[in-house]
Amino acid sequence: FSYEADLGYQLTERVMPAVALRGASSASTDSSAYAEARRKALYRITGRLGADGYLGTGFTNSSPDFTAGAEISYQF
Repeated sequence: FSYEADLGYQLTERVMPAVALRGASSASTDSSAYAEARRKALYRITGRLGADGYLGTGFTNSSPDFTAGAEISYQF
């Protein structure tokens, strides 16, 4: 079982900061559950093209201490 919940606020037509919680139950009896919080920023470049970035931190032994990522998306 896994989950993700996001909460954001549209500051302008192009910019939306957000926070996210992600997690999953343990994969086996030898591991702990996964839990992570992320701070995200989404920027709409054009009506169809966007850029997202995030920084995250884990809360359990099965989660990474820190995460970072970026994404470019295009809506067809």
